[in-house]
This record gives sequence, C-alpha cells and structure tokens, in this order.
Amino acid sequence: MQSLGANKSIIHKIFLTEGLLLGIIGSFIGIALAIAICIIQVKFKLIKLQGGSFLIDYFPVKLVATDFILVSGTALVVTFLASWFPAYKASRQSFELK
Repeated sequence: MQSLGANKSIIHKIFLTEGLLLGIIGSFIGIALAIAICIIQVKFKLIKLQGGSFLIDYFPVKLVATDFILVSGTALVVTFLASWFPAYKASRQSFELK
C-alpha cells in the first residue's frame, strides 16, 4: 500500500476499518440469530428437558435487553482490540524500493 502512495495513518485506518466492519457484521448476525432462536424456543418449545421430575417440560428462555447490550458492547471492544493490533503492526511495516 505504501508503494501506491498510502502513508502509515491511512494504512492503519484501512486495516482498522476492515476489522471493525467484519466484527460489527458478525456481531449483528450473531445477535439476530440469538434473538430468532430464543423466539422460536419460547413459541414452539423445541428443546425439551429430559426426565419427568421438572415443573416444566421445556428449556425456559427469557429475552433480556441488557444481556444483548452487554454482549454487543463486549463484542465491539474485543473487535476493536483484535483489529487495532494488526492495523498498528501493518502500518509500521517498513517499505523500501530495491
């Protein structure tokens, strides 16, 4: 990228943006799947509990907004950290023409 004229800050921004984009898309898909699976479990009771000594016959699920916010926030922090270190390393690579 340096040979194409990009300086270190642009390279850092490119790698950081790509990493964050992938992390945000993955987090969004994961949260959407979790919500869908929870709604299906609440409505259709797909996961049954074995044994007859329980008061309920299915695995109980409850959608709590704070849980989803906490998971999303944690995923974003981990995504940022996992993107920042490679972006920093990529921007610090030396380039020389031979």
